[in-house]
Amino acid sequence: MLIAFPRAYLALACGCLLIALGSVARAEDTVLAVHAPGNALLTLTLADVRKLPSRRIHASPEHRPEGDYDCTTVASVLSASGVALGKTIRGKRMAEYLLVKAADDYEVVFALPEVDPEFTDRLVLLCCLKDGSPLAADEGPLRIVVPDDKHQARWVRKVTDFFIEKK
Repeated sequence: MLIAFPRAYLALACGCLLIALGSVARAEDTVLAVHAPGNALLTLTLADVRKLPSRRIHASPEHRPEGDYDCTTVASVLSASGVALGKTIRGKRMAEYLLVKAADDYEVVFALPEVDPEFTDRLVLLCCLKDGSPLAADEGPLRIVVPDDKHQARWVRKVTDFFIEKK
């Protein structure tokens, strides 16, 4: 009895971990893939993204009506994916960056410290709802919003992938 319990517990723990990380998501449910060196590929569904800490912001994307967006920080997504932030970013890690890719092949780069709240108060957000509804097909299902950017060129629509890269 004592030998069976640890195996069952281990199986349950592994199953919960896979579900929490989104690894069991069906391909058609996947909305974001996070690629980081040394970490397994993490795929997230919209439900996974919605489970992360959220905040609501009012934004006016170019060529779109303004609205209230429900978002999580990119740092929250990276942390949930096993990417070490905070005090571990120093030395050679200061040259690491996040490459954000979109379904239409648009790409944007953020230096890793730009998305880390231990380095800046500036927000880089991943949004999944607008006015309480899923983002329109030509905008989502996910989009990046950077409220303090003077130009919205880094407000990526239709986000599909995050890549952590090294110089």
